[in-house]
Amino acid sequence: MLNTTPGAGVAVSETGWSNTEIFKEYMVGHFLKHVQRSDPAQPILLLLDGHSTHTSLHIVHWAMEHNIHLFVLPAHTSHITPLDVAVFGPFKRFYYSECADYMRWNMGKTITRYIVSSFKKTGIFPLNKDAIAAEKM
Repeated sequence: MLNTTPGAGVAVSETGWSNTEIFKEYMVGHFLKHVQRSDPAQPILLLLDGHSTHTSLHIVHWAMEHNIHLFVLPAHTSHITPLDVAVFGPFKRFYYSECADYMRWNMGKTITRYIVSSFKKTGIFPLNKDAIAAEKM
């Protein structure tokens, strides 16, 4: 957590994968704490991918209690939404800039291909509208 943005947090599961408990911890301890609204009765729209940790019945009920409307994107469709332009595109540029800085200051070390290949596999970068078969959309 050194040199992170003030208010940032981290959680790790035993398996290393996200789970419902970690997502709930994020929603309660970070998202709800930092979301801006003038009145608690004002609804919040939260866009999510369809990961099972985001759509558990417990999370859905909790969100309803806090006037948070969950909008779950269909699987493998983020590349055809404004999120690709407004979020993932800038993230990709930032990520590659950070990778370049990392490589400059850590000669001889490598960055795993796992993250890079996930962008390619989903057609986000390089942009490939055919990366995901139409029948899966």
